[in-house]
Amino acid sequence: ARGGAVDAEGTTLQPIIGPQLNGHGFALITDTDGGRYDGDLTHDRAVGPMQFIPSTWSNGGPDGAGWGADGNGDGKKDPHNVFDAALAAGHYLCAGGRDLSAQGDLDRAILGYNDSEDYLRTVLSWYTFYRKGTHEVPDGRGVLPVHHGGAGRTGDRDVRTQPEHGAGAPDRHPGSGKPGKAGKPDRPGKPGGSHGTGPTPGGTGTPSPKPTPTPPAPKPPTEPTRLTVLERVGDEDLSATAGGEFATSPRVRAKDAAGQAVAGAPVRFTLPAAAGARFPGGATSVTVPTDKDGLATAPTLRAGDKAGAFTIRATAVGRTAPAVAFGATVEAKPAPKADKIARTSDKELTATAGQPFAEDAVEVEATYQGKAVPGAAITATMITAGPKPEENDKGPYFKDPEATGAGKGKPVRTLTGLTTDANGLLKLPKIYTDKHAGTFLLRLTTADGAVLTVKLKVAPAGS
Repeated sequence: ARGGAVDAEGTTLQPIIGPQLNGHGFALITDTDGGRYDGDLTHDRAVGPMQFIPSTWSNGGPDGAGWGADGNGDGKKDPHNVFDAALAAGHYLCAGGRDLSAQGDLDRAILGYNDSEDYLRTVLSWYTFYRKGTHEVPDGRGVLPVHHGGAGRTGDRDVRTQPEHGAGAPDRHPGSGKPGKAGKPDRPGKPGGSHGTGPTPGGTGTPSPKPTPTPPAPKPPTEPTRLTVLERVGDEDLSATAGGEFATSPRVRAKDAAGQAVAGAPVRFTLPAAAGARFPGGATSVTVPTDKDGLATAPTLRAGDKAGAFTIRATAVGRTAPAVAFGATVEAKPAPKADKIARTSDKELTATAGQPFAEDAVEVEATYQGKAVPGAAITATMITAGPKPEENDKGPYFKDPEATGAGKGKPVRTLTGLTTDANGLLKLPKIYTDKHAGTFLLRLTTADGAVLTVKLKVAPAGS
């Protein structure tokens, strides 16, 4: 990735694009992705740090599914992302139940990229170098690597003599035996097959018979500081109001075994999808590198619309350090205040016993200091007359909106959970009557003490 030039999510700052697979010195693969991954509308090119052919990434995997993977938990499968590409390559290498700790399975996995014994020995030599920092010349040929120093950027080659992608010479290609060479396409098999070939990420089939056995002279890598622990920063749990932003964000500090801060370590913050809370862009997980003081702070977190509690987890990407948990609480929005309720019409409300009042007969508006209040909670109760009104047991009624089965349509004389609309208006559900005639009272109240009493007149049946 050109010396580690990736963003916080692990996506390369510049695309890594292989040579055009146009049949001239390389396999012939016409465009399969409409240029989505490689920017080429005529032919495919290997893409990303693992050099996947676009068709292999998107639909060349088992049962027609692609080998593409989401390694950083951002909900996308991007071959230009180092986490996604590495996880996809891992799936590919381990396909068919291969166990890469077993030498035979490891050999078959590598041969699945390129069916060449020379290629196998070259890859295993590099594999040993990356694990142990020592290098053995394949087959005992060639010379010991010499570190030129000074100009190298990538840690595995001297960039003074090795061109980068697009700089005039093709890069080493996973599907070929030689750097920059790809064989003729063959019929894809399944990874792990007895013949050792398959739909390789390079997608280029049969290798050249005499690959270059000696890798470029490597620059001894610097052993990265080992992260062993993540510490939570801040003792209090996080809180927010439904639909609002959390005042503080989850924050952790990465340390090594000696208790020293570890800089540049990727830390992933993950939310449960059901919580409704989201990071910017609607993401349920983000990856943030630690700064020079070892601190990683998640971006601003916005609460969902529902109240409740959930847990945010912080994990060290690619490390075995224990995860850190943050408790988060979302509180319900305070109910809008309403200091007055008034009918929108002064028309007398009448009905005949046994018959309902007109549909949406009662409409009211809730206001606060003269302004309409959307979302104001209102309770409606059929009450008795007198100095101490209480819920009436006869006369007009509503039907229970939540009742089912035998209870469906059961009369209720108190309704809660009614709220005004965006204009501060509320139309009450249909009001029914029983056999009793007379004048009855409907009382509407808000949590802030606003009260409206409405008269409902019921004439005798047959009158």
